[in-house]
Amino acid sequence: MVVQTTTYSFNTFLDQLFTTYHFDVLVTEASPQPYARLQAVLLTVPGVVRTERLMWYDEQTRWGDGLLTGVEPGTQLYQKQLVAGRWFSSGDQDVVILSQDAADKSGLKVGDTVSFHDALHSANWHVIGIVKDYNGIGPGSFGVLLAPAAQVNAFMHLPSQFTQRVMIHASDDSPSAINALATRIDDAMSATGLQANVTTAQQQIQRIQNEFQILYALLYTVAVIVALVGAIGLFNTLAMSVLERRREIGILRSMGATGRKVAQVFWTEGISQAMFSWLVALALGIPAAYGFVILLSSILVPVPFAFNPLNLAWMLAFILLVASLASLGPAWGASRVKIAQTLRYE
Repeated sequence: MVVQTTTYSFNTFLDQLFTTYHFDVLVTEASPQPYARLQAVLLTVPGVVRTERLMWYDEQTRWGDGLLTGVEPGTQLYQKQLVAGRWFSSGDQDVVILSQDAADKSGLKVGDTVSFHDALHSANWHVIGIVKDYNGIGPGSFGVLLAPAAQVNAFMHLPSQFTQRVMIHASDDSPSAINALATRIDDAMSATGLQANVTTAQQQIQRIQNEFQILYALLYTVAVIVALVGAIGLFNTLAMSVLERRREIGILRSMGATGRKVAQVFWTEGISQAMFSWLVALALGIPAAYGFVILLSSILVPVPFAFNPLNLAWMLAFILLVASLASLGPAWGASRVKIAQTLRYE
């Protein structure tokens, strides 16, 4: 239960992250470029439906490192999930929207002022909203500071229409079509002398998953060890039960019970114990899973707890499979016991 819920929470976290940044392909330039120049090239590539600017800059706050993110006020590719306050409007100056994680860590709310800086620049911006945005989170991080793209450029002392990243929405969202589109974009950018790093959303997801691969492997290794210990324990319990109940087995056989029926008795006993363990897991596993996810969130990244009810069915199926395998030996042994031997057994 703990392993399934933890992995499901991490996968849900990734889904929410790339639902917020709803691009199919991300183009990153080595240095900021005029957006009109990049857009003119990208819109000539077949399969490109929409492009939008995206800025990411690391900044420091009193609560940790924040990710200053610039988007268009009328964005369609950034899927805003407002928790409080409002979105950007025309004429806004020195305004910022915080991610919920940043607001929770700092205690800031709508109407407050947040201060941040880098090696060359500093600012005090007015908080007008709070959104769900899980980008740029990690140990010691502050969260996301979201602002209009032109305002971010002004803070970085860049021309208002410059950008270093472009989000692209494709006409065909199938993996093969997006991979082909990324190749065409890379070729088009290279042909114009632009040095761009072109990645797909799936590649971004895979990269993040690889960072947690060791954690996944560790969790599932622990789960396998627990399953083996449980299977061995159930096997020993049933084996001792067969040994101690040989006289009862003999009585059943003498009354006409077949070896198959005798085996079914012990298999049913094993399944019954498995069902009982599943019920105990329901009572203890969900709180334990919640506590484990919260612990990992405080150590690694603040992953929100997510629970999939289908995990209960998968867990039940897995427990029944393990119980059935553990019961095979004792049940087969009980079915092979001779009647004469059982009646003489003391």
